[in-house]
Amino acid sequence: MDIERYTSPFDCDEVINLWSEIFGEYEAELEKIQCDGTEEELNTDIVYLAKENGKLLGAVHTTISKTEPVLAGMSGVCTTPEARGRGISRILFEKAMEEIDSLGVKATFLGTGNPIGIKVYESCGFSFISCTGAMARVPGSNFGLFCCDYYSKEHKNIKIVPGNAAMRLPLVPFVHGLSGDCFIDINACIMSRGINFSQVSCMGLYQKFLDVENAGGVFLGAIDENGILGATASAMPTDKGIRADFRVRPGFESAAKDFVSNFEDKYGRIYLQIADADESKIKIAENLGFKKKEEILHSYRDICLIPMHIFEK
Repeated sequence: MDIERYTSPFDCDEVINLWSEIFGEYEAELEKIQCDGTEEELNTDIVYLAKENGKLLGAVHTTISKTEPVLAGMSGVCTTPEARGRGISRILFEKAMEEIDSLGVKATFLGTGNPIGIKVYESCGFSFISCTGAMARVPGSNFGLFCCDYYSKEHKNIKIVPGNAAMRLPLVPFVHGLSGDCFIDINACIMSRGINFSQVSCMGLYQKFLDVENAGGVFLGAIDENGILGATASAMPTDKGIRADFRVRPGFESAAKDFVSNFEDKYGRIYLQIADADESKIKIAENLGFKKKEEILHSYRDICLIPMHIFEK
């Protein structure tokens, strides 16, 4: 068996076809925009392939942030049905992890619901982030302590930037790093684990914001002088008008005003739709002049009903 290593951009049709067969076309498209060079200025994407007599047997995909090189993500871990049971995924995964460790990455993330895969990942030092389908590997520490350290610096010179692929990896600790908050991004369909719901997304979090753009909307981020992503916002057209939403971490509260101003300059009148449990966002919205107008029950993916209110100026 031969192990081949590729970095983006490369002719990835063969492995994209494999990912499509194993995970479906939607997931394969997520991998494709990372491997075909679309994001090469912002992320380093490495793919290890296992082949035998020229036939593809398995794959592992690693993404390492160029703007935040302490962060990495794993995805696309798979083996063809006929090659399973030979330990190929473990061989590829361990090979990829060796490279990640050699580069000084402090936190690596992946998402999975595969019981067999979970055993492999746990044996390599990964553990689940509470109430999520995401796993993290932080050598010599754990995800909680990593987040405390990662966000511990004073957040100065915060600026608003258009959403881009540099946020693909920082979105993981940003979304999963606050266990006690109650938050839902109504546009990107991202719910925090503080609302007694398991957030399953990991490396696919960025795609949720791309889906907002594909629906005719826009998304923004707020970063400090250290390059830390501490706030996100989105706006998209609905039957009621332009619905905006935002999430800010402690220290990035000022970004909310800038987000709203940006959207109002672009669209004019906007409205917010906020979960009743999201007390911190309600407080920020009211400080910005928004008032509670209409009570609604929002169906989240047909899984649960969430009491929410429409806020307008």
